[in-house]
Amino acid sequence: AHEHAAPMAAGPTGPLRGLRIIDVTHALAGPFAAMFLADMGADVIKVEGPTGEMTRFGGPWTRDDEEKSYSGGYAIRNRNKRSIMLDLTKDEDKETFLQLVETADGLIENLRAGVLDRLGVGWDACHARNPKLVYACIRGFGDPRNAPSPYAEWPAYDLIAQAMGGVVASTGEDPEHVMKVGPPIGECLAAHCATWCLEREASSYRAPEVPDAIDSSTEPAHEPSFFSRRLRARSASDEASGLASAGLAGRSARTMTGAACGCFCAFSSRRFCATAAARPLA
Repeated sequence: AHEHAAPMAAGPTGPLRGLRIIDVTHALAGPFAAMFLADMGADVIKVEGPTGEMTRFGGPWTRDDEEKSYSGGYAIRNRNKRSIMLDLTKDEDKETFLQLVETADGLIENLRAGVLDRLGVGWDACHARNPKLVYACIRGFGDPRNAPSPYAEWPAYDLIAQAMGGVVASTGEDPEHVMKVGPPIGECLAAHCATWCLEREASSYRAPEVPDAIDSSTEPAHEPSFFSRRLRARSASDEASGLASAGLAGRSARTMTGAACGCFCAFSSRRFCATAAARPLA
């Protein structure tokens, strides 16, 4: 079936090669956003808890997956990523996580607001270990840091975003027969926003030897020598900290703003910006 397929490249290719992104996401929007970054060559390291990411178990599965723990949906959205299992309730795994953060250019997460903060590895802890880190989060109902909402701690999935954003009410045959939009537009569009913001901010630190990514930045690059220092030091840093043998393994298989669809927040040491849409209609 693959007789005419091009051979796999020896290493990452694409406009974002040289960037390292920590992926602390689950469900659809977060893994989908990180997938785009990995597809464009970024070194994306997915962090999963001991039970694994939720979409591993939703099917469909291959015939030989007797454990039913590696679904097709999970494989699609986590392709081209590396992975590590960490229990962030344990001090030693928290430290491993923060050591990874020290080597990273960006982090993306889509947990409920405050979850990583309560675990001791949220924005403040990550920023203290790596002031240059670009931290992007996808939220359902805002974030206390810049988009306060009485619903900020609520979880949200695509159907909730479509319903509370008004999409369901405006779709269907008539007001008595409303309907959700078929594709998960709330989560997918949030993922696109997250990808754009993380790429824009992280690649603004790009050194001359790292290829230009999609030119979406309107600001001048900051500290152009930063990347060259980081790229030279990264291999030595990984080896010295023991991360190379800590479980990192390559694996090849691996919201719209406006009227509907979720909330997106991104913040870094230089900026905290947000777009929010999934707010109950007055």
